[in-house]
Amino acid sequence: RRQRQMCIRDRYATKIRKQDLRHGDAVYLTHHHIMLFDKWADKDHNSYWAYQMCNKKDCRGFTYMKLPYPYSKTRRPEATTYMLLRRKDSTN
Repeated sequence: RRQRQMCIRDRYATKIRKQDLRHGDAVYLTHHHIMLFDKWADKDHNSYWAYQMCNKKDCRGFTYMKLPYPYSKTRRPEATTYMLLRRKDSTN
């Protein structure tokens, strides 16, 4: 299954660097969660605004929130690795 996930990801997305993040790129907490990057929240790029799907007892649906980069350790302490991805056919 892991091999299949990698093939699908590589087919549709390209890894990017933190300094290349732009609106619509994905912050992927490997095997846990994904956020869509909107914009940086500060000039030092320590936090950002993102869209994500919330599926917890007190939170349902899409949310737009300010997050520490790459993600909050209190929200997902098990997520220790991440990738920054851009859709391959994204030209904007």
